[in-house]
Amino acid sequence: FLPGLEVGVERFVQGPWEGGPDAMSKVLRPFSRGVSISPGDGNNIGNENQMAGGFVRWVVVGTGIEVFAEAIREDYGRDIRHLLVEPDDLLVRSVGFRRAWTSLGGNIWAIRGEFVSAQLHHGERDGLVNVFGLDPIARYLHRGLLQGHTLNGQLLAAPAAFGGSGWTIAIEDYRPSGRTTVEVTREVRLNWLAGVSRDSEVAARNSVRYGLSVDIVRFRAGTEIAVVGGPQVELNRNLVPGWTAWNLNLGVAFRGLRFGPD
Repeated sequence: FLPGLEVGVERFVQGPWEGGPDAMSKVLRPFSRGVSISPGDGNNIGNENQMAGGFVRWVVVGTGIEVFAEAIREDYGRDIRHLLVEPDDLLVRSVGFRRAWTSLGGNIWAIRGEFVSAQLHHGERDGLVNVFGLDPIARYLHRGLLQGHTLNGQLLAAPAAFGGSGWTIAIEDYRPSGRTTVEVTREVRLNWLAGVSRDSEVAARNSVRYGLSVDIVRFRAGTEIAVVGGPQVELNRNLVPGWTAWNLNLGVAFRGLRFGPD
């Protein structure tokens, strides 16, 4: 009824594989409840972790407009009341858009933007940190089950989704000879420091990174040449108040190069 509309849900459950006659029942765990109805009901198991969420994407046919949004919740709900009172606990959400159009010269121009937030829930900021003295739980880092969200230590998500927030805005030019992209980003890299209260004088409120990058790709005789670079500045690096760190990135890539006769 709405061409170009996609709606979906996603969930996975991870835990130790114990084998035996009950092994097949583990296959059906993603279709069980994600919240406990009563203590000991077998839904919120201590050595398991889960993530569940939903997404929507709509490419509006004939307009060059695309919008999308996604929300993912980490860990089981303690009970129904917890789920209703604090639906944003351990929640990651993102929204984005893209608008493309064709210029008079035949080039395709596009502007896009995306925002993601995974910052600490108020219960973690006030309860876990200041009251109980516990370190907050970053997204993709479960307290009891630590594996499953990295590949050789590399996070399987945007860095800003680990426990911060960020946005990006970019403009792109596509033409037969290649592509040019100019992008501006902001990332809250940290908004807490393990073992240090947010109210401590030694920890700043946020460690924030701003960046500008220019990405140029050109095609020449079957060869793709790419150059990307730009400055970055990080304010309150590692949550140290007043520490400003500058960085300059530069990358060059060649693809499809041929040496010698065909």
